[in-house]
Amino acid sequence: MKRYLLTLFFTVCLPFALWADKPITEGTKFWLTFMKNFRTSSSSSGMELKLIISSRQNATVTVQNPQTGWSQSRPVSANTIAEMVVPHEQCYIASAETVEKRGLVITSSSPIALYASNFREHTYDATIVLPINGIGTDYVIQAYENVI
Repeated sequence: MKRYLLTLFFTVCLPFALWADKPITEGTKFWLTFMKNFRTSSSSSGMELKLIISSRQNATVTVQNPQTGWSQSRPVSANTIAEMVVPHEQCYIASAETVEKRGLVITSSSPIALYASNFREHTYDATIVLPINGIGTDYVIQAYENVI
């Protein structure tokens, strides 16, 4: 019985315990954009696009759109939550089936957890952003059907 329990521990429990020290939601490089927040108006009036950042260590976070040259940096203190408002013209996709230069790359000097929020009156979208080391190469995007 002891041999069975030891085998079970080393084949099932230990890999999860080792993996738990390396959260897949923390990283130093992320890519993101903001998809259309479901509203009938194409105006960005009243919209607030925000990045919410937390870190276990002090970090310097840089957000940039490599296609336009726009960039913004800020320090994030250990064990705190920091917010960055991002201009909608740098990252908001309001059209369908059109290539736009609105992708953001977020880099950090230390591992961070990154969330993105999209607020407009009567509607709010938010998501956790996975780092590039935590995602593969195949993606599925869940979104509204084409209503533009």
